[in-house]
Amino acid sequence: MAAGTLPLALTLELQCDLKYPQCSNCEAAGTECLSYDLGKQREIPRDYVESLEAQVERLKAEVQLLGSRPGAVPNNEPSSSEQASSATPHSDRETSSELYTSLALAVLDPSDEPRFIGTSSGVTLAKAILGSLECDMPASPSVRSSQEPNMNVLLPRSSPPLPSKESATYLIDVYFQCRTPHLPLMERADILTCVHNAYLAHDNEAATVAQRKGRDVFVTLMIFAISCCGLKGQVGRGASDRSESFFHSAVQCLDSTVGTAANDTKTLTDILLLAQYVSLSPSKGNLWTLSGLALRTCIELGFHWETNLALRVTKAQLNERRRLFWAAYYFDRLLVVTVGRPLGIEEQSLGAGYPEPPPAHPSPEERHAQCVANHIVRLARLEAETKHVLYRQQQTAAVAFPQPDYHTWMEDIKPRLEQWHADIPLTQEAHPASIYASSSWWGATYSHALLLLHRPTPRVPEPSPASLRICFEASAKLIECTQTLLREGHLDMIWVWAHRLFVAGLLLTYSVWNSNELRSSLASEKIVNVGQVCASSLAAVAERYPKAAGCRDAIESMVAATVRRLFAPQNRAPTWPVGADSGTHQPDGFWPPPQPDHPDDFMAGIYSLLPEDLWVVGQGACQGLGWPILPDDNDRTVPWRELDESSLQFGESMPDSG
Repeated sequence: MAAGTLPLALTLELQCDLKYPQCSNCEAAGTECLSYDLGKQREIPRDYVESLEAQVERLKAEVQLLGSRPGAVPNNEPSSSEQASSATPHSDRETSSELYTSLALAVLDPSDEPRFIGTSSGVTLAKAILGSLECDMPASPSVRSSQEPNMNVLLPRSSPPLPSKESATYLIDVYFQCRTPHLPLMERADILTCVHNAYLAHDNEAATVAQRKGRDVFVTLMIFAISCCGLKGQVGRGASDRSESFFHSAVQCLDSTVGTAANDTKTLTDILLLAQYVSLSPSKGNLWTLSGLALRTCIELGFHWETNLALRVTKAQLNERRRLFWAAYYFDRLLVVTVGRPLGIEEQSLGAGYPEPPPAHPSPEERHAQCVANHIVRLARLEAETKHVLYRQQQTAAVAFPQPDYHTWMEDIKPRLEQWHADIPLTQEAHPASIYASSSWWGATYSHALLLLHRPTPRVPEPSPASLRICFEASAKLIECTQTLLREGHLDMIWVWAHRLFVAGLLLTYSVWNSNELRSSLASEKIVNVGQVCASSLAAVAERYPKAAGCRDAIESMVAATVRRLFAPQNRAPTWPVGADSGTHQPDGFWPPPQPDHPDDFMAGIYSLLPEDLWVVGQGACQGLGWPILPDDNDRTVPWRELDESSLQFGESMPDSG
């Protein structure tokens, strides 16, 4: 103890017996034996230097293990970028007709060689992923606790827990039963390999850090976590707790997984697994950040565009590339439509094909799941096209955005959307427990697409009577189907359905208040019943997703005002008075806007929908992508914001979404 004195011995007036690495008094008290270092001006463990030496040896062992992997590239071999640059002249000669090939592809190989993503190293990407997750990370071990007796770097037995192998088999089956609407990322054979390796490392007492917390363990735990999300509606709270436990254990493996993956495709798969889980448990992370990382990685790897050179890979590799890209695309479009985020990539920039079912004798359910995934992506592309034409605002004209022909486009998009609905894969071919076996899920999804097309938009602020009727019928259908999904316990992405219910309730009341034809042709009892079902369903959703409480309160206020107006003694369309500053009358059949009983509480509920964070559900929160906001709620004569017609053209280069 040359550096100082023992604080515990001084406090208790005990004499230090200089026993190493802990004196008898500190060992008996169960505290760490510290000494005061004059150079560092702080207390340090007595075995500080030896613990640092042990850490260095452990890191050397990990580096040696990573360097001995089969996929490692020797220093004397050309890197991926060098191979790509050397292949460019040859590829340009063979694809001279495709002048855009070199610009569309970020890399020209299937990314089988390991390389880091980012400006300097993989650490930046790992930190970005960890920063997008919301979970309590375990405390870092102390210096002394990391000291190990040999080069094998044995982990304590507190490594990530794994269920029994029988339970693991069941959870893998649940994952491929598609009880939640996630797109397939990996084939069953690949997942089984990861699970097998994870259990081997878990049962091996001499396993190293790279084995105990490697990518196989991470993938295994994430599959288990996603599967438990699909069991929440059937087994209740227990599945939710197990899902969080698997997720937190997987995050512990993330830091040693992202920067050391065998290739960039595996890193992309890891990001998408996290995005799948966060989409089902929004409180655990930021889906906007994860989907952005995934989509940018796909673009960097060239997965978004396929040329003759890019197609020179095996069929399995091509299917993997396509699966990963469309999964990243789906998350991006989900946020675009739901919370009004900007497009991560334009539709005109896409040229990737759709993946095919696994060739290695897949089960009928797995083959059906891949067909369903492709069908969902086609709908996402139709919705993205609708967003582009009806919701985008551009202030100046450009050659790439010529003047639109709105009516021609509407006549073209309607039959394509109807054809998509007619081509929905048979629900009988899906697994009985799959969400894709529910006709209510398909009905609600199609109804939401109709609402996106026919509701008030910056391009058409006042829909026609026919569009108002479609809005009412689609809203009623969506509300009915959502209620059925609630009863069956199949409501998966709760934040998405909270938004859809809220939009359906808004459009339901909007259609009734703005269409005299609807009020005269529909029974008042039906309107009231649908409105009350919407309010009660939102109340049930708010119990699981508290951020939807503002939506619930707003819908309840509007439904109550609609009921009072429907059953008023004189239920007729009033003559709209012309104010001192107004020179126009409101259209026939328009009711004055409902006045809430408590304006302050009502507006507070509306303001809670604004996008202060990711998980808001107000579609109109973002001007330019949602509904323009009138400056005065009581002045219906104020026109919608004027739009530049040049911004409404979708362009002739839009690929066919069918």
